[in-house]
Amino acid sequence: LTSGLVDVGKDQQAALVAMGVVAAILVAGALTALGLPTSLTLAVVGGIVGAGIGRGLPVQVAMVGRVIAIGLAAPVVGGVLALGGARGVAGALARTGARGLGVLRRRATLAQAIAYAASDGQRRGAVVAVGPRAGTATLLVGVALLFVIGCVIGVTAAAGTLGGRIMRTGPREETTAQLSASVAVLASAALGAPVSMTQAVSGGLVGTG
Repeated sequence: LTSGLVDVGKDQQAALVAMGVVAAILVAGALTALGLPTSLTLAVVGGIVGAGIGRGLPVQVAMVGRVIAIGLAAPVVGGVLALGGARGVAGALARTGARGLGVLRRRATLAQAIAYAASDGQRRGAVVAVGPRAGTATLLVGVALLFVIGCVIGVTAAAGTLGGRIMRTGPREETTAQLSASVAVLASAALGAPVSMTQAVSGGLVGTG
């Protein structure tokens, strides 16, 4: 998480990640309050790079550029996939009806969870890994609890934007966006670059509309 972005010794990694996380929390918190979907992962990356520059450490410009490029591409890829996927989903539902939609939504949710774990989840694990080793079980439980609380707050704040201000959506559009975003995020994870599931879903909603 750090050495790929900034040339830093192991003794400084924890401090650099801590500064990046604090910066990301401030940015994500401000945008969440405005109801704007954002990526905590990319905010952490930006915070780490900024902290590295502030401490006079060499930054891996090529890697940072790659992460930014893939991050910008994810919503576009999600939108393009949804554009084609919308017709496929509509055709499948025409044959299976409401029952088929329920099955497809469950599969889309599972795919989205796997994609999130493959991309954003491994970065959260990296943040915990460089943290204090004492009381690891308690730390993990605390992280899980705070994660759930953050999800509730974030989903509530972003739901109006994703489901109303971007476009009016129904179950079919939401399912298509979930599937297309999952593919885009899994592809980025395979390339080793963190992207935003929220922004990929936003692109998917635009594409399906």
